[in-house]
Amino acid sequence: MSKVSNTQYVILNLLEAPTLGFILSYLIRYIADPNSDVYIFRDNENFPRYIFMSIVVALFLGLTVSAEEIFKDRKILKREKFLNLSRSSYLFSKIIILTIIFAVQAFLFTLIGNSLLEVSWYVF
Repeated sequence: MSKVSNTQYVILNLLEAPTLGFILSYLIRYIADPNSDVYIFRDNENFPRYIFMSIVVALFLGLTVSAEEIFKDRKILKREKFLNLSRSSYLFSKIIILTIIFAVQAFLFTLIGNSLLEVSWYVF
């Protein structure tokens, strides 16, 4: 609940992934015919690069969120150590929170990036 009450934290984490998705997909979007303004996904030669850079962005997003969590919760960790509380419970709660935050960020990144590149959402 403390994460949701911090509006700056929520806004930053919700806008970081779509912004990176938009920038990356805009730069990767490739029009093969120089005389045309029509984008065709199958002619995009940069899509493998998009996949690679998406993996790098996913690592970046995960590391920035987890680093922020580690630095922010030093006092809580000291308090729990002083009170002899379970360290595994603390770590398990961090894993759950970070997984939820990253899942939302990955969904927003994929939604924006794939929409701009016109990647189809269904599998044949």
